[in-house]
Amino acid sequence: VVVYHGRMDSVLTYDLARKAGLAAPRCNFARVSVNGEELGVLSNIESIKKRFLARHFKDNNGHLCEGTLSDFREGRTGTFDPKTDDTDTSLAPIKAVAAALKLNDDKLMDGLSQLVDLDNFATFWALNVLIGNLDSYFTKGNNFFIYFEPSAGGKMHFIPWGVDATFRGSINVDDEGRVYVAGLSSNPIFARRLYNLLTGQEKFIAAMSSLLNEVWNEAVLLDEIDR
Repeated sequence: VVVYHGRMDSVLTYDLARKAGLAAPRCNFARVSVNGEELGVLSNIESIKKRFLARHFKDNNGHLCEGTLSDFREGRTGTFDPKTDDTDTSLAPIKAVAAALKLNDDKLMDGLSQLVDLDNFATFWALNVLIGNLDSYFTKGNNFFIYFEPSAGGKMHFIPWGVDATFRGSINVDDEGRVYVAGLSSNPIFARRLYNLLTGQEKFIAAMSSLLNEVWNEAVLLDEIDR
């Protein structure tokens, strides 16, 4: 279990992620005291370890890495942190994805689909944009896990983490005064390569439409906040 200062945004975000079909930690609030000293209300967040993997995947013996200022491009793969004894410390699966991202446009989607669950990625991508996550893979290459599930042909799945900068608004202005949507056509290479392809844009739009039609409900969110 990981404990942070109590944050409603974390509880709401992980709940939305689970409703969207993503593997995401359970999260609630806990009133914590140590030796009689009240520390206040904190967020109680499930750790992403093998027990978590067993709840969400058929096989929990795959490669699990945490991404912190990480990306699937040269010079940025070294910051992926292997998290289990089953994880390849040479990061070979990640390097294979990085190699696929260098394919020509006409081969990119087919090459990636053999290594990555692209529907999972599209949902993960769209959710981060929808909730205005300003500290994610799509803005800083930060705060996410990846898991290569053996029972799914070793395909890579994205898992949300560190969601304490959500609900901040997706519309931003850069240093030159240009308006942009955070996390859409972003610097991290995975989103950039896919968004520059019509088929990649179509997957993003389909995932966003699904979230808006089936997951996002403002009235439910407001009721949960009141509760």
